[in-house]
Amino acid sequence: MTPETTDPQFDATLARSFAIAVPAHSRIVIDGRLQAAIASEAERRLVRGPRFWSASTSARRLLIGLGAVVLLTGSVAAGGTLFAQLIGGAPLLEDVWDRATVIGLSTTDSGYTIVLERAAVDPERVWVALTVTTASGPGANPATMRVIDANGVVMDGGTGAGTPEVAGVSATLFGFDVPTGIVPRGPFTLEVRSVMIAEGEQRRGDWTFEFDVPLSPAFRDSAPGVSG
Repeated sequence: MTPETTDPQFDATLARSFAIAVPAHSRIVIDGRLQAAIASEAERRLVRGPRFWSASTSARRLLIGLGAVVLLTGSVAAGGTLFAQLIGGAPLLEDVWDRATVIGLSTTDSGYTIVLERAAVDPERVWVALTVTTASGPGANPATMRVIDANGVVMDGGTGAGTPEVAGVSATLFGFDVPTGIVPRGPFTLEVRSVMIAEGEQRRGDWTFEFDVPLSPAFRDSAPGVSG
């Protein structure tokens, strides 16, 4: 016999059956360990490993375990914001976030709202911090996208890190590679042409942003193998 899943009593029974009481102190310890693991993996993949997110091909989402944080601590706020979870403890990402300019431009298409939260430009990369929000459909991350500078230089490849969807919102920090011998110059145009709603499945749309930010120095770190 199949239970009626719309029955409030059924939902309440499931909640009681699977609820696990986690003491406040244990939540703090668990959250701290998750944050450290998340930051370490994001930094390793971004600055030491191969490209794991290419804007010129189908993007692959980095699922960094924020769902576990939400389940264990009860809310996203308890573990910090999505971007705080994404960049915390990763020197390169923290540096980009700190020198980025707040933009706050929003565009909606195909059922998804993309917000260009911040942007930063250095001689090596054009960085954009994006959130993708869905009202009712499946969560998504940016997939096909590119940046064009004032000289008409098109940048459509690079590296970045992203979160899975939590409560209808995902976050991405992506750095477009600046071609050798080019000094990027604003204003810039960011074009997002599709979002990834599942592995290998994209939804097309048109999310375009115009922005301008000052050129800042690229990140440098003394640790071996780490560079901007």
